[in-house]
Amino acid sequence: MTKADDYIILPTLKLFKIAVKLDTGGKNSKKEIVKKRAFKAIELNNLHKKVIKYAQEDLPITSEPFADMIKKIRVDYETFFATLDELKESGVMRRFATILNHRKAGFSANAMVVWDIDDDIAEEMGKNMSTFSAVSHCYLRPKFPNWPYNIFSMIHGKSREETERTIKEIEKETRYNKNKYLYSSKEFKKVRVKYFNDDILDWEKNRS
Repeated sequence: MTKADDYIILPTLKLFKIAVKLDTGGKNSKKEIVKKRAFKAIELNNLHKKVIKYAQEDLPITSEPFADMIKKIRVDYETFFATLDELKESGVMRRFATILNHRKAGFSANAMVVWDIDDDIAEEMGKNMSTFSAVSHCYLRPKFPNWPYNIFSMIHGKSREETERTIKEIEKETRYNKNKYLYSSKEFKKVRVKYFNDDILDWEKNRS
């Protein structure tokens, strides 16, 4: 459909960071401690799936924003929030939070910076890069003959100059500058993945 000549598959081999914290006031520290959380194992049951199905939707701005979903799931408030806590403690749900549109907040110069890092120190470098507050996402991915970049770091800034200052600071600290800046030129789609609903069934039905 895209008429692409070639493609590569880039699975995440190691996740170093995924946390968007925009410095809207210009007062945040340039570095932060990235804590590795321990999760407990759970087996998803029907209640978990129902809570996920409804809790992933946008909340209405009312005095009781959870009332409608609790009615649909047919549980009480205590059970609903206990289930949310269990999903968070297990890592199934990373967070339950308000989402800020970073472009509308002024962060329009957002670059995916890809780095060609030696494999034997790639994990160390990824952990180091993830401590920069302007880095929201940082992953280790495989290299290919036509794509030698294995560390992917998403860096946010209000201008290209601000974003590239952060990149230069990372280069200075890691002593690596074999990279490419991939700025977004057009956004085709940006939606959260939805789980345990009928969207995929409707999509497949409409394509047939």
